[in-house]
Amino acid sequence: MQEISRLFDHELANYPETYRPILTANRSRLIWQVSQIVENIAPGGQLLDIGAGIVPFMLICRKLGYAVTIIDDLGDSTYQNPDRDRVMERFAKAGVR
Repeated sequence: MQEISRLFDHELANYPETYRPILTANRSRLIWQVSQIVENIAPGGQLLDIGAGIVPFMLICRKLGYAVTIIDDLGDSTYQNPDRDRVMERFAKAGVR
């Protein structure tokens, strides 16, 4: 869980300021969710997140060695800001499909 917390904090520090408050508010839940993946699926496993949004959940899983695919139209008002594209670029560079 320490590694997951470290990865989350690293990603949070690199996220656009506009998303940090909601990510900080959901930090414990997101770290717990990633820990459930780690406990139940071996690294290298394939993960699919439908309705993924742009939280660092799958980005962290990718950095832990999982093959990750996200599906989301990003149509919610939360994602209608210019920083969205910066986050999606981070996903692509990390190998999130």
